[in-house]
Amino acid sequence: MLVLQGLDYWIWAMANRAELARRFRLPTETPSVLIDFVVSKTAAGKPSIGPYTRAQSLALAAEVRHRFTEVSGWATGPPIFTPDPH
Repeated sequence: MLVLQGLDYWIWAMANRAELARRFRLPTETPSVLIDFVVSKTAAGKPSIGPYTRAQSLALAAEVRHRFTEVSGWATGPPIFTPDPH
């Protein structure tokens, strides 16, 4: 359901781009919208992004910009963010 939830937020943000630009004082009235899926690093050897989530993200239309980032280390120090290469 991760991808569908992100798509829901993307649709809302696209419908409200002008207001978001105003509130965040962005230099454009129609900013681009990017879904940033931040996922937790899992146990050794297990992928952070499951095959269904990956397939759903690949099925999104090209204009639905998105990326995955894995986060780890927050329990022992500063978090480490690793972009997903796919």
